[in-house]
Amino acid sequence: MILSRFHFLTYLLTLCFNLNAFAEKAWQLDLKGTINPGSADYIISNLKLANQSQVSAYILRLNTPGGLLSSTRDIVQAFNESNIPVIVVIAPGGASATSAGALVSLAADVVIMVTGTNIGAAHPVMPGGENPKGPVNDKAVQDTAAMARAQALKHGRNVELAEKIVSESLSFTAEEALRKNLIDAVIPDEGKLIETINQIKWDKKNKKIEKPIVHINPVEMTLKQKFLNGIADPNISVMLLSLAGLAIYTEISSGFTLVAPGILGLILFILGAVSLQMLPINVGGLSLLLLGLAMLILELFVTSYGLLAIGGLASIFVGSLFLVDSFQLSEGVSANMLGPIFLAMILVVAFFGWVIYRDSRKKASFGMEALQGCQAKVLSLDTDTSGTIEINGEIWNFRSTVPVQKGQKVTVLRFEKDHLEVIP
Repeated sequence: MILSRFHFLTYLLTLCFNLNAFAEKAWQLDLKGTINPGSADYIISNLKLANQSQVSAYILRLNTPGGLLSSTRDIVQAFNESNIPVIVVIAPGGASATSAGALVSLAADVVIMVTGTNIGAAHPVMPGGENPKGPVNDKAVQDTAAMARAQALKHGRNVELAEKIVSESLSFTAEEALRKNLIDAVIPDEGKLIETINQIKWDKKNKKIEKPIVHINPVEMTLKQKFLNGIADPNISVMLLSLAGLAIYTEISSGFTLVAPGILGLILFILGAVSLQMLPINVGGLSLLLLGLAMLILELFVTSYGLLAIGGLASIFVGSLFLVDSFQLSEGVSANMLGPIFLAMILVVAFFGWVIYRDSRKKASFGMEALQGCQAKVLSLDTDTSGTIEINGEIWNFRSTVPVQKGQKVTVLRFEKDHLEVIP
């Protein structure tokens, strides 16, 4: 009986081992957010590794408002060079593959959309946030449309509509995209994903999955990729630049004695600059933001009675709102995030304004002005209206408007070139 049980267990383990040996697996990456250098590195590096690891298929779960065209081209090129099938799944319900996301989808071997998602609106937008016009518009649109046509033609999709996604910013629901031959399948939920992939007629594609997919292994971003992808958020960009400005303002206000805020400010400014390189920036918004920071710093050196500080804060607030081209990304800087940052800036500027005012008052309490109104004692007389007095341990020449006596108390009226004017 014991031997029989042992053989039975061995049989089960062997069977499980054999099933796992023949089970086909796919890697799945999840991109939620903008297409930028960080997310592009995540997609491309893992696709290369998947090819080297002989993974049966590479799945990109996509939900993006768009991103940088340069990063998009890198991803499209990687998709075309892949030896294993690349599958884009636009999910979950309510997600979209907009702008650059539509171009990435067109480059995939298979595109599957979950019900309730949409794809399209890939008209190019200039980095400054404006729709290009004239020859610039023709060049940008035609170049991007050609990329869309090339990918649609390569993968047997509707070439005409792929071009109109770019030239006319057309968008489609999942069901519309399927009817118009822009995608390969629509599923009610992601629970049907493996079944749908296995039902795809791979003989019509450039690449094939030889055996049915059984396992889908999720692949996470590395720490570096998470960091780069994280700072590509427009809210993070504004926060980094604002905090950098505050830190630098604090260092200058302290007379360059604190050191730490200056170092922190430079680090944050560099990170903010890196972040801006990953986003479509509105030049006007960036100019207002930098102008506001310059006005705050200028307030430390110019007596404007707070006008420069008020103007600087207003400029920073408005510039932050328009810093990122929200039309291209379908998202901008959140006013809810700006509120606490703006309040912090007001408090810091108000604090250092008070410190500077206090220090100026202190300075007025030293030197010749500080002697006015002080009491002194007559030490010696040259005449009955002149001589020397002692004040705060110092000896001064004096002149009085009326006669005084030695040892008498006098009050200082004002400072003249070589003496103090006093009265009894």
